[in-house]
Amino acid sequence: MSWKSMMMALAVIDADPHLGADGVSTEVTADDEEAIRLMIRSQLAAFRSGNAERAYRHASHGVRVAFPDPERLLAIVRKRYRPLTNPSGVWFGEIVITPDGLAQVMQVVDDNGDVHHALYLVEKERDDVWRTNGCLIVGDAVIEAEAVPQAA
Repeated sequence: MSWKSMMMALAVIDADPHLGADGVSTEVTADDEEAIRLMIRSQLAAFRSGNAERAYRHASHGVRVAFPDPERLLAIVRKRYRPLTNPSGVWFGEIVITPDGLAQVMQVVDDNGDVHHALYLVEKERDDVWRTNGCLIVGDAVIEAEAVPQAA
């Protein structure tokens, strides 16, 4: 596990479930949870099929600035985030608040059968659409965190 992965996992464990990094209350509705998971599934399907343009449509503005070319983003995912490119199974945990924003806690089983725990960072952009803002694969460390409170 990398240093950043360990620090992020520890930060999630200690995260205040009621406040985002900017100190503003953050709530996720059941509709938000469903939209986030559908978006992640769609991006994973795009990674699997090699459809860089479709995967890129789910990327946040910040990711697009860092990777202005869809093919470059796909190449980075294939190189550094291999478990996301052809998972044989994906399980969704809770949505948590991290120092970097909201994250969907996940378990991903790669094509070798190895289980990877991941934090899929997400954000709702100005167009009211959920997009991915990065992913942190934390190896086989179990992520424990408090959930974001659901809005009524």
